[in-house]
Amino acid sequence: PDFGVPESGDPFARIPQGDKAFEHTLFAKPALLYKWTQNHGMDNSRQDLNGLSFSDVPIGQSEPASGVVISYTWRSPHPAEVVRWRYDATTGRYLRSADGVAWTDANNNQPISASNVIVVYANHVTDCMIQENTVGVDPDCKLPGQFSIQIQIWGEGPVQIFRDGKVLNGRWVRTNPDDMLTFVGADGKPLPLKRGNSWYQMVPTDLKIQVEP
Repeated sequence: PDFGVPESGDPFARIPQGDKAFEHTLFAKPALLYKWTQNHGMDNSRQDLNGLSFSDVPIGQSEPASGVVISYTWRSPHPAEVVRWRYDATTGRYLRSADGVAWTDANNNQPISASNVIVVYANHVTDCMIQENTVGVDPDCKLPGQFSIQIQIWGEGPVQIFRDGKVLNGRWVRTNPDDMLTFVGADGKPLPLKRGNSWYQMVPTDLKIQVEP
């Protein structure tokens, strides 16, 4: 969409949208961001994808997965948000919805989809900050305030990769903070992704998701 930002202007634009929260109204123009990085001497070359593996067909032991349901919770036994990915055999992609509403791209009104849906199980550490006369910490998360969650994606942990209507179970590995997440099966060999875009769903290690066969 036209953000009303001149090509020589700020790459970011704030666009209020009804009652949408302020923090969700900041947009950027990629072309201007590329210029900004060049003007500031930043390396904007193609990202190094070493460590990831790709294949047109799933490799490794897999099970049918026509869909996956992820019920996120927050300080309550009731879901805060229910995310569902449904496999579309026609396109070979998974379609996303949240709380029963299909997600679409505001640029073209097309469904949000992914070739790979990668569910990464990682330790979540929560600090509950309360703002009074001073800032304190509520380790039991019983008081209202601003909540910060650290997702510890270093080391290794379980992963489930959904692609082509199937799910592959394995491990994610990230030895150094600057490394990419890589994925291996029980035999230690790489679990290949399907060529295309990938969507990462970060979940706590004890969250149970529903795999639809």
